[in-house]
Amino acid sequence: MTSKKYTHKVSVEKPFMPKGAYVITPNMNSIEDAFHRTQKPSLKELQKWVGGYIQVMPGSINGHKFEIVMDEEGKMKEGNKINYVATAMMNLAWGIDITKGDEVADVVMGTVVVLKGFRV
Repeated sequence: MTSKKYTHKVSVEKPFMPKGAYVITPNMNSIEDAFHRTQKPSLKELQKWVGGYIQVMPGSINGHKFEIVMDEEGKMKEGNKINYVATAMMNLAWGIDITKGDEVADVVMGTVVVLKGFRV
């Protein structure tokens, strides 16, 4: 993927929410818009939410650990859109602050689940 500037405005100011599972769709602009659930989801629930077999990307921002659960074939599925909130979180975990103009290292496509305090 060719690097490019990130132009979509999202908020990752508070990605360090209480323990739970957060379902984030591509049309959201903040993790605060996400559906939140306090119980650990099952594998079947995760697959239903992301739309396929799961891929897990662990991350940490300022010492706050989380996992982004995504569809492992999300980039190949026609009609999937960029999930800007998850893309910002993933890049920030890699030390790339795309909300401040850094170039995008990679993108996340489709609906994701961010797990805080749970492991897959």
